[in-house]
Amino acid sequence: VVQKLTRSACLRWQGRGKESRWFVALRRKSGGSIVDSTQPDLTGFKEIPLPRGSASMADPFLWEVGGRNYLFFEEVPIGSSRGRLGCVEVFKDLSCSDMNIVLEGDYHISYPCVVNSGGELFLMPETSEARRVDLYRFSNFPCKVDLVSTLAEGVALVDTTPVFVDGRWYFFTTTRQPFMETVLFWANRLDGPWNLHPCSPISCSIRNCRSAGNLFWEHGKLFRPTQDCSVRYGYSIQMNEIIRLTPTEFEERAVNWIPPT
Repeated sequence: VVQKLTRSACLRWQGRGKESRWFVALRRKSGGSIVDSTQPDLTGFKEIPLPRGSASMADPFLWEVGGRNYLFFEEVPIGSSRGRLGCVEVFKDLSCSDMNIVLEGDYHISYPCVVNSGGELFLMPETSEARRVDLYRFSNFPCKVDLVSTLAEGVALVDTTPVFVDGRWYFFTTTRQPFMETVLFWANRLDGPWNLHPCSPISCSIRNCRSAGNLFWEHGKLFRPTQDCSVRYGYSIQMNEIIRLTPTEFEERAVNWIPPT
């Protein structure tokens, strides 16, 4: 406990006097990987300007369709505290199109997790304020979605992130603060029904509970990016390699920590 408190205090001291705000930055892929154990090169990023009328952007998800790149994100309009989901097309020079609103409601919406299933594209946003996890299908990519099913209801879960492995879907989701736990479910179909994994909760550590984007494969290995919230919410990224994932087993190990610089 003393070590954790000392570390948190030192990092907070280093960040004193600096402005805290959410923004999105991109760079073209250079071949490096954030799963390498060496400190990654974080130079060359270009900040994406806020869309007209927006106070902030967060939770970026990039998706490529037909050689065109789209950036989905949580957007908060000026004068509001309620998030909604926006999308812009990103061009080769990293400039962007005007923003289109993909999804909004009378509750906060964030984390626009895009998922491919059987050649169709789906959207699984965070709607924990409504105490539900909904699955949408893109009827007109990237701007129009239709509700397919409600996967969980009556519980506040954040940053739900699915992955398809060996013929089954697995869903990593997190209970809300102050008692964050990563809960794992599995299903035979993307639209459910969910089965609670016997290893749940798979993490009770604030350093790797909350998802930080889609899981991905690299060199035949599966990686799960998570947020390290030990200093503050969304402080840094913890990369985890999943060693084993079946309906009855789960094992992962930390492989790289990426602090803000």
